[in-house]
Amino acid sequence: MNRLTSVVLAGLALLPHLLNADDPAATTAIPTKSVPAPVASAAPFRAEAIGAHIRFLADDSLEGRGTGSRGHEIATRYVAAQLAASGCEPGGDDRTFFQKVPLRRAELVPSESSVTLTTSQGTNDLLFGRDFVMGGDPLREKSSVSGQVVYVGYGIVAPELEHDDYAMIDVKGRIVVFLSGAPDTFPPDQRAFYGNSRTKELTAVTKGAVGTLTFRSSVDEIRSSWESVQRQYSAAGMRWLDEAGRPSEVSSELRGSALLSRRGAEKLFLGAPKSVDQLISEAKEGRGRGFPIPVEVTISKVTKHSTIQSSNVIGIIRGSDPSLRRETVLFSGHLDHLEPARGDGDTVYNGAYDNASGVSVILEIARRFGSLTSRPARSIAFVALTGEEKGLLGSDYLAQRVPKELGRIVANINMDTLLMLYPIGDVVVHGAEHSTLGPVADRAAKGAGLTVVADASPEEVRFVRSDQYSFVRQGIPAVSIKAGTRSSDPAADGPVLNRSWQRTIYHSVNDDLTQTFDLASGVKYAHLGFLIAEEIATRPELPAWNPGDFFGDRFGKRAKP
Repeated sequence: MNRLTSVVLAGLALLPHLLNADDPAATTAIPTKSVPAPVASAAPFRAEAIGAHIRFLADDSLEGRGTGSRGHEIATRYVAAQLAASGCEPGGDDRTFFQKVPLRRAELVPSESSVTLTTSQGTNDLLFGRDFVMGGDPLREKSSVSGQVVYVGYGIVAPELEHDDYAMIDVKGRIVVFLSGAPDTFPPDQRAFYGNSRTKELTAVTKGAVGTLTFRSSVDEIRSSWESVQRQYSAAGMRWLDEAGRPSEVSSELRGSALLSRRGAEKLFLGAPKSVDQLISEAKEGRGRGFPIPVEVTISKVTKHSTIQSSNVIGIIRGSDPSLRRETVLFSGHLDHLEPARGDGDTVYNGAYDNASGVSVILEIARRFGSLTSRPARSIAFVALTGEEKGLLGSDYLAQRVPKELGRIVANINMDTLLMLYPIGDVVVHGAEHSTLGPVADRAAKGAGLTVVADASPEEVRFVRSDQYSFVRQGIPAVSIKAGTRSSDPAADGPVLNRSWQRTIYHSVNDDLTQTFDLASGVKYAHLGFLIAEEIATRPELPAWNPGDFFGDRFGKRAKP
């Protein structure tokens, strides 16, 4: 028995202890009171099981479940054991529950990496951490690029909106600087797509740029503090590798990139005709034009490369109809979170909500489907993904390399950070407006005692920020479930609690087991997901993109028949 196996078995043996009422985590953070099944058929949903899964996956001993880490690999074995116990068949490589994902780890060496500004007044070396952060280069261990800088607004070319930030500007051989996000005037779909950093990089490449600098919009500054951004960039970046060992989603033409803080941006635009505040204000309204800045920038990076392997965990409840069982409804939730912080005190990013919550609810849905005496016509798959925090890596790998056991994926239901801060009364189903999954979600919500409401913060473009977007990009209709704002407890202010969590807990060491977990809400999430999948898996027609939908028109033809 190897060391990792013994640790997993020891962890599984701890489950009775984790459910013990004498356990402080069980009594103060996550209650174990059972919630009656919303419907009488099949096995009831168990609030205590959802709580037990969260406690195991978010325990300090798993050290945050960083992609490819020892803690993450323990977590994958735990999830595989639970899926097997629920009656799932293996859906990974070689009839196992694991789809191996080869990864290149690119760790920046900050002491040997720099951003330097050169003007007629002299040279100014920006301060790493205070003025800028950057990720490692997944292609090159040493890279450097110099060039004149051109400001290009948001860096977006959207012909259908008659918006072109590169109009009348030559950026060939130059470094472009753009604002994160997209104009407030854009419809939500286009704001989501064109505001994506990868879309902007590809646009910059087509225009001939050799490097990029980004500074943050006011929306992004509100969403997360600069300190939070620093923590995210302190961890090594990753890319999945293809069969030839090439990293995914990398443009070799871009030889340098960095993200500027407000302070760093102000230094860059010191001699420009407009201030940073003016540029942000004009860009939000969709006006303002790009211009060259009288400064030359040199971006230098030193990166340490290593190759690691992590795994997606895949289990399948096989459909009952011989002609339809090769069509699969896929549940997904990312299992990874963040690597431990450096320093003293609490250094573990437990990821109790992000995303032990989503995986735990998916495990309970899998158990529910496995208990059915009469199974749906189509197959149901349950996937715990790796590498979401590194750029949706596990989902992108899976969406482009679907294991043969899964057949054809016809719909994706993603569960990421299912907040249970109060008794939930409504949910947001991101992506519902794009396909026929919308009416399905509405009907399922009613069955689960919930209401589907519109996204109260469309400017945060959550539809492209989690794993469902990897499947959307392959033409597969998808939705992602999140908490709404209404609480069934009048004493709980849902909007305030959600915003406070996003601002102070998200991606911090405080996303741990000391938080409030209303597990009755966990049961509602499970019931909602179950009903959505059950209808998709039993109705004759397949989910389809709505006519004229932005994402359907852009990606729908990629779906494999």
